[in-house]
Amino acid sequence: MTETSKGALHSGKLGTGGLVLFVLACVTPMSAIVSIVPLGIFLGNGAGFPGAVIVAGIIMLCFAVGFVAMSRHIADAGAFYAYVARGLGRPAGVAASFFALLAYNASFWSLGAALGYFLRALFRDTGLDLPWLAWTILALLVVAVLGRRSIDLSVKVVGVAVLLEVAAIVVVAVAIVATRGAESFSLASFRPPVLTSGSVGIALMFACNMFIGFEATAIFRQESRDPGRDVPRATYLAVVVIAVFYTIAALILIGSVGGSHVLEAMHGDPGNFVSALTERFVGRPWRIVIQVLVVTSMFAALLGIHNAASRYFYALGGEGLLPRRLARVHPRWNSPATASGFQIAIAVVMIVAFGLAGADPLLTVNTSFVGLSTVALLCLETAVAVAAIVFFYRRGHRGPVLLGCTALGAVGLAAVTVLAVANYSVLSGSGSTVINALPLTLPVIAAGGIGYALVLRRRRPRTYAAIAATEPVEKTDGPIEVVRPDRHDR
Repeated sequence: MTETSKGALHSGKLGTGGLVLFVLACVTPMSAIVSIVPLGIFLGNGAGFPGAVIVAGIIMLCFAVGFVAMSRHIADAGAFYAYVARGLGRPAGVAASFFALLAYNASFWSLGAALGYFLRALFRDTGLDLPWLAWTILALLVVAVLGRRSIDLSVKVVGVAVLLEVAAIVVVAVAIVATRGAESFSLASFRPPVLTSGSVGIALMFACNMFIGFEATAIFRQESRDPGRDVPRATYLAVVVIAVFYTIAALILIGSVGGSHVLEAMHGDPGNFVSALTERFVGRPWRIVIQVLVVTSMFAALLGIHNAASRYFYALGGEGLLPRRLARVHPRWNSPATASGFQIAIAVVMIVAFGLAGADPLLTVNTSFVGLSTVALLCLETAVAVAAIVFFYRRGHRGPVLLGCTALGAVGLAAVTVLAVANYSVLSGSGSTVINALPLTLPVIAAGGIGYALVLRRRRPRTYAAIAATEPVEKTDGPIEVVRPDRHDR
């Protein structure tokens, strides 16, 4: 038996719960609570940050309306680029595919380096003091093994990690509420003067950042049990769960010290805020538990993002935009084994290059790529929202809810994208001129994608014509629909 063979991914492996777990792993609840929420409070609008989370949730729900509607018409493991291609044309779709590859892989590289840093810190006191690069390579090897296996194994791993980190956060929240009582849920955070205090734009930028990854539901469409039902349910459920969870968590963290004192209580160090609260309200042993679960949270995110990135390589290989061998699947586990190995190999080369150059895993590798990934995904989401509006309008589906909500999502995402670019140094957390110039690469990547598509149209017309051309779709409320190319998709 050969190692891999061409074929389809294993259908029927993921239900709604599995899709939601993958999304929650990608958004890293523990890391978000420990780092992003305090940063949103400290650099954003202070005690009004829970309101920013709710606004971000509304923006993402509006985006999800068009996103979910597109998922019913187009079944593709490379969801974003296929949606953009169907709505805005194939050249824009190819550019979107380049953005998607950059976004998911850059996120993977940043997490891999950060995980190596925190693993070294965690084990240093035990006498096992290995370089961060060694820990990162070890983590990548484990991800490589899991990525080649059936998707349900990864679901079990990320599921355990997510449940543990959520449980640990709940323990801290309950301890704070038990001590502070009703003060833990002060509605003062939603008063207009509080909501509009500080820098609302930066607060909204960090709030939207905590939702990045929820769109992964559509990437696993081919492997879900009932795509027409599971993907929409999981998408909406993921957005609601993320919004509610982070809003409540932010309220409790602020209520632990009081809204008027929260900035002062951080002592200029928001990164240590949650750890200090944990030790104060639960005890030092639980602070150590939180530190351990930050590491497991990062590993779960690394595994989740790897599965998403490898399916993009698989999809693009299947359509001939990348070497077709990337579309081969494992004969036993029906996983995108070749694409998985390729994605890991690129990560090893990138991270080892930085490591051998003496780069700091947090201040250089992580900050270089985390902001770039966020901006690229925000650009993609904005493009998908616009593509959905064009797609349905041209086909006569002009319902006010579908088009209106999607338009609101597009406007909101475009505004957040502009904020992210304008405040990129805040998002990356770096003062490096080189790092903060990385968004300038995005127009170059977009131009490269469009140029590549035009070359394909001239030299490989069949490959070009096959881009998101025909997709059979299962629907819960009607017969199977086949979306075919039309005069708009040139």
